[in-house]
Amino acid sequence: MEKLANICVNLKQVSHSILFEVKLQKKKFIIFSIITIILFFLNSIVSYVIFSFMTLPYSQIDLYQSLILSFMTILFLTTGFFFSGIICTEYKKKTGLTLLPLIEKHNLIIGKYIANYILVIGITAIQYFLIALLTFYFYAEPIPPSLFLSFGYLALYILALASVTTFLSSFMPSASSVLIIIIALILFGFSIIDVFVKPTRIEPLYSLPYLYNIISKIIYPEFSTMERYYEYTQDNITHRIWSFPSAEGALIVLTLYAIVFFLLGYLLFKRRQL
Repeated sequence: MEKLANICVNLKQVSHSILFEVKLQKKKFIIFSIITIILFFLNSIVSYVIFSFMTLPYSQIDLYQSLILSFMTILFLTTGFFFSGIICTEYKKKTGLTLLPLIEKHNLIIGKYIANYILVIGITAIQYFLIALLTFYFYAEPIPPSLFLSFGYLALYILALASVTTFLSSFMPSASSVLIIIIALILFGFSIIDVFVKPTRIEPLYSLPYLYNIISKIIYPEFSTMERYYEYTQDNITHRIWSFPSAEGALIVLTLYAIVFFLLGYLLFKRRQL
């Protein structure tokens, strides 16, 4: 009974932390939702509907892929902004422990993590809803089940990216420094690693930008039979260019990213005193 009581107390503390964080980040959620809608309007509505200076893709699946790929930059920035200060701000401002003094610090962080994840998923759902509306407007075809599978992988991808950001937040001095590091890692870090790995022709499953390709490719009905790489020969050397990971490979690696980096960040947080 004592263990059950402790579980109930912990769940109650986490739920209070979630509600507190959602209220705290409400303005940020509204701002990023508006930014998502505006950018979607500029990238798609203006291009395809108002001025029609872009050629409409042959099929709705191709349009899905194009719009999902264009969402990648917004996703990186959104996740970075929401999770960059999840731990390091508690060291500097002690916002959560000041307003919720009876909540244990590990329950506070778990609650903040879940709350920010829900908010980022909400912004992502807005993007997917707009994509579905636009494609139905152009093609008048039902939404393919694979779009929901794509959204599921995107939810897992956000979890992985959030865990990496949380890990950085556990030892970096400020949210801005975490944001700079995560953006630099996405834009340049993995590309630098690719330079050394590419000659080995090993699939770059370590790369978060590469793993993102599963989200747009898995929409295609013929996904399981699509070629995942192509090869060419130059100076008697065969080069292999990988396009996207397998569904199983992406699932395993993203899950590992999510679990390992969250646990590392959580352990570092517990070792430090607020």
